[in-house]
Amino acid sequence: MKTIRTILPIALIVAAPMVMLYPIWTNPVSAGEDDVIYYYPLRKMVGDALRQGSVPLYTTREVTGAPVMADPQSAVLYPPTWVFAAIDAKLAYSLSVFLAFSLAGGGAYAYLRRLGLVRAAATFGSVAFMFCGFLVGHRVHLGMIHTACYLPWGLWCIEGLRRDRPRPGSSIVARLRPPPALLWMVPVAFLTITAGHWPTLIQMSVVWSAYLLLRGRPLGRALLAGVLAMLLATALAGPQVLMTAELLAQTTRQRIGYATAGENSFFPAAAVLALFPMIMGSRTPNFFSQQWWGPWHLCEMLGYVGLLTLVLGAAGVWRLYRKGEAPPAEGAAGDLEHPSAEDLRDLVRKWTWVGLGAFVWMLGYYLPTYRLVHMLPVLGVVRCPARLVLAVDMALATLGAISVHWVMVRTGAEGRIDLSANRLGRTVRRIATILLPLTMLTVLVLLGAAGWILKRRWADSIEFFNGGGRQMLASVNPASPAVWIPIALMILSGLGVRYWLRRPRSRTPALVAILLMDLFFITRFVDVPRGGSVAPDPERSPAAVWLMQNAPADRDYRIWGLSETYHHRPAELLLPKTANSLGFSTIAGYGPFQSPAHPHMLGFRIFGTVRDWGRLIRRNRLLSLYNVRYVLAADAEFRSVIESVRVPAGPPPPDGPNLLTDEWNLARAELDDEFLTLRTPFLWSWSIATQPVTLREGEVYRIALDARGPEGGAANFLRAEIFQQFEDGSYLQDDRWGLTVFSEQIGEDWRHFEWTFRAPDRLSANTTFRIFTMSERPIAVTGVSLRRSAWERPVGVGGRVAPGARVYRRLVELPPRRSEDDPVVIYENLLCPDVPARVADVSPPSVEVIERLKWSMDDSLGDSAVVPNLAVPPPSAPGARGWALIVVGGVGYLLVGLGAIPRNARRKKIA
Repeated sequence: MKTIRTILPIALIVAAPMVMLYPIWTNPVSAGEDDVIYYYPLRKMVGDALRQGSVPLYTTREVTGAPVMADPQSAVLYPPTWVFAAIDAKLAYSLSVFLAFSLAGGGAYAYLRRLGLVRAAATFGSVAFMFCGFLVGHRVHLGMIHTACYLPWGLWCIEGLRRDRPRPGSSIVARLRPPPALLWMVPVAFLTITAGHWPTLIQMSVVWSAYLLLRGRPLGRALLAGVLAMLLATALAGPQVLMTAELLAQTTRQRIGYATAGENSFFPAAAVLALFPMIMGSRTPNFFSQQWWGPWHLCEMLGYVGLLTLVLGAAGVWRLYRKGEAPPAEGAAGDLEHPSAEDLRDLVRKWTWVGLGAFVWMLGYYLPTYRLVHMLPVLGVVRCPARLVLAVDMALATLGAISVHWVMVRTGAEGRIDLSANRLGRTVRRIATILLPLTMLTVLVLLGAAGWILKRRWADSIEFFNGGGRQMLASVNPASPAVWIPIALMILSGLGVRYWLRRPRSRTPALVAILLMDLFFITRFVDVPRGGSVAPDPERSPAAVWLMQNAPADRDYRIWGLSETYHHRPAELLLPKTANSLGFSTIAGYGPFQSPAHPHMLGFRIFGTVRDWGRLIRRNRLLSLYNVRYVLAADAEFRSVIESVRVPAGPPPPDGPNLLTDEWNLARAELDDEFLTLRTPFLWSWSIATQPVTLREGEVYRIALDARGPEGGAANFLRAEIFQQFEDGSYLQDDRWGLTVFSEQIGEDWRHFEWTFRAPDRLSANTTFRIFTMSERPIAVTGVSLRRSAWERPVGVGGRVAPGARVYRRLVELPPRRSEDDPVVIYENLLCPDVPARVADVSPPSVEVIERLKWSMDDSLGDSAVVPNLAVPPPSAPGARGWALIVVGGVGYLLVGLGAIPRNARRKKIA
């Protein structure tokens, strides 16, 4: 029986992810987000290269070239990635997801057992963490969950340092010997580094450091062990670290603004998801049919750990944070040498502090404290503070497990407890049966009231939300599964607590079963399409098949898939990196590491999208110079613009006069001679310049300006737009009526920007032109103009197509995989030269070279022999430096092991 009790938790941890996440067996990238457009194709390309016996350092299929291994999320040095070289990519991806959840659960179980908790309590905590909201919500981010799963393993190592501390009176030699726990700290740190998601690694390092300061004893020795472990692990991962450091220094990610760093801060209203995890809808509607209307994204806001975990964690903090209840009876549960009552209380206090500190961090720029974080090196370039919900989830799982343990070990000989003498048990029952129902009812009432109030003015759009009052009011419909399922689970949890409290030692498995049932509803349905629906499939692309069969096999070319969003139908439209994994070269790219030349020349963002796609299509010149022979589109707007482009038969009509004057109304902005300087003193405070304008309804206009960031670029976007205010107090603002320049497009040198748009059919008497930003670094603007104009025309035709003829030839219309989608149309760019221009070897190109080519209107230029290289330069292969670091790390680790062995041997001899 003892063997069975030992094996059962391990079997549960290994098997539960395969059952709870069973849709992944059939399609591991069913969410259709970063899983299908980034992680899957990236890991597939790595596996293909490793299978052929090469290290995937670089690819020429993305933009004009992109690093592979230098992107840490390729995880080339991470052992589980090597599975992609041995088996089918889809199966490898499924197993990778299951492995991440099992590693998280196994780490939590090992950590809780090392704290001295009984098996049943440790199992409860491991389940709560294994399927917590962070891991489930970020299932689409393979690198993130593989990094996060090592959080409890690091805690396990830190607790090991406490066990390995020298005994009083030990010799100096014994005190200087490395602790055996260090032997585990190095591989845990190495796996965390090579798993790929360094922002999560940095945030976890903050948690580990805080826990080490709170629990590591003796503190000096523990700190030294932690630093040494990270240094050795970094050395062992030396090739990855060197290449990524070099890559980061050359990309737009090296310095980000405060607003970008705080992006996806945890919006306080999203705390309701701790009780009703699907109340704000879902990005992938299924059984929970309401579309996501909450702040930011569900995966960034979800911290759900189950109602039972909340109940037990809250009760533990309330009763055990301070002294008051008698210590548990030693050995009562017969499972492990129990920690003392004071040690358990110390753990409750420390995890309460860690949880509260993480929650403050999560709120990001909604609190002024995050400004201090942004000022720190390394931490200042880490986005998405809401992701520290991982630490809150770990805190709640640990606190819940401690409460289970405390109640279990305070049972009598027959396994019963006397609730009259067990204050924690009484508190658990009261919270589960009284406080929890009242809290959930209050949340529903407040949501309904807020929706009813906001519906009158912000029916479909509230600032920072993806919906409005109408969606908020609809979410509290009692018939919605997002409401009645949590209520049913609340009732089940209350009954389960009462059942468990009668015989805690024998009935704790019932609590685990209820928790699994509770967490199943987020594990199964978050970002998983409804059954029977056609999910995205990165391997099924009719467009790829058609191009392979019909495109000239002896001619190199690039493609460009136009999409509504960066993750819409990626295989059908051959979006990066899906196209790259299928063997096609694209002018777009995807990933956090972007060359500054790429957004400067073409306007592409790190998501593979470009806002001013219409200008690229209409002018065509840059597409042809960069050998974009095929354009794919499905949306009617894209197809309409593509099919409207014709070779001009004469010179373009002249632009009208500038409708703007030098008279600006300024708020937190300065006007000096001809330069307008905008800079916001603090977040949520616009720096803005306005002046009234008069437009003609339905006419085409062009906004133009020059901008620069004299202090190293912009820290936020710059917007120049038309804004309308009506007599009834309402206003009208549309993304189509203005120029948006993103921070990565603005540098220290002057750059030119334009935007062409059609004026609205309804114009108010109070129409305003305004320029604004929330950049904490100054943006200088000059040459601002608003003129009547015409749509852009092809430039650099070179006589290849007759005047009046279409520039893009419609080749084929492919049926969609889903009946509700539009067909995919493939167009051929008739201006693309038969002999493509050569991409320059020098990278990055100068600002002057890009500006001259980007805005040239000289139709006689023809085909340029050489075009600027838009790629990030290939990082230097680590070579001797990388091997030297690996050798240093390996030798250091070997010495640590040799130093720890005599101590272990002596312990066994004494025993």
